[in-house]
Amino acid sequence: MSIRLPKGLVRRADCFGRVRFPLETCMPLLIRLGCLGALVATLAAATGGNASAGADASPSATLSVPGLSRDLAQQGWLLLFDGQTTFGWHVDGQTAIRDGIWTLAPKASAATTSRFGNHWDLVLEVEGPLRMYLPSGLILEHQRAARDRLEVRCRGKDTHYEGASFTPVRAEQLPAAAERGHIVVAAVGPEPARIQHLRLLPCQLQPLFNGRNLEGWTVNTADARRQQARFSVTAAGELLVENGPGDLVSTRTADNFLLQFQCRTLGRHLNGGVFFRCIPGQYQNGYEVQIHNGYKDKDRSQPLDYGTGAIYRRVAARRVVSNDDEWFTVTLIADGRHLATWVDGFPVVDWHDPRPPHDNPRQGFRAAAGPFSIQAHDPTTRLLFRRIAYAPLDPPLRQHP
Repeated sequence: MSIRLPKGLVRRADCFGRVRFPLETCMPLLIRLGCLGALVATLAAATGGNASAGADASPSATLSVPGLSRDLAQQGWLLLFDGQTTFGWHVDGQTAIRDGIWTLAPKASAATTSRFGNHWDLVLEVEGPLRMYLPSGLILEHQRAARDRLEVRCRGKDTHYEGASFTPVRAEQLPAAAERGHIVVAAVGPEPARIQHLRLLPCQLQPLFNGRNLEGWTVNTADARRQQARFSVTAAGELLVENGPGDLVSTRTADNFLLQFQCRTLGRHLNGGVFFRCIPGQYQNGYEVQIHNGYKDKDRSQPLDYGTGAIYRRVAARRVVSNDDEWFTVTLIADGRHLATWVDGFPVVDWHDPRPPHDNPRQGFRAAAGPFSIQAHDPTTRLLFRRIAYAPLDPPLRQHP
């Protein structure tokens, strides 16, 4: 069911109860220009913008990207478009990016590489003819040349939207990615379409940590030599992880899900991680989301020990976004072979596990459900965690208006 809400209702009804969506501020994040820089500049001159086709053309390209305000990042908002690249998208057709605006040439389209489930809020700004396919089956179209703002609230089969210049339309056939539950945008007119400030807030996550005690968690005793860690709950309702090695395991298990947590490292270049799809009864035998805020040569594109948000020993974070001794938010999506992470809302990993299936995730791709676990890495470990929550990734709804 699709309903157009009266003006302002989405703002009052979002899952954090805020009365407005604050505007983004820009956060410059710099990485160095690689050998493809001249080619990128040439393509940019030809298209009137910064050429982009898929993920970063070079992992060391010098880019300044708009970020989220600290308030939005703390709330859990995710950048679907990072303002500078098409990282996290499959693109079909000609596109260009300049000054934080993503231009899609006529007939060009793009689909998110990730699914986000069926409970979220979404915001974007659009100029020109654009069609957006949403996982609920709702299709919204914009035709005005002027810039307009769209706000969407998806709660399962109910999708509400606010945007005076957007209308629901029907389509005889959906793009294949939309059928699979991905968000798709397509330029549908004779003029280009332009997108900016595209972000999404996961909603209705289930808490894994109650902020009072360790109910729902147990200390991993599978390895008698790794029992040095201490796990406690502070007066502020935060999980304190000290010393190590050691491991705290959830009683909840999951296979395909969205996980969000906040962490603070109480020291310089401390090491930690959150494991998932673990083999029950074994010590830290699962995929790991790395926590390590160090980077080399004052260059955040060169993480130390894979970097915060990395899938450890599989793929490094493309940028170290977080800082030691500050709260930061990590978001993980595990959907079959596809693993994606955001740190403070900025996308840092978008990876498809290419390995043959194997029960042991150290040896190959593991699809089976398993518990989460929080790592106490070594005697220097002092980490705080809070707001640990997850949501199962439901199958696509495939409902059409």
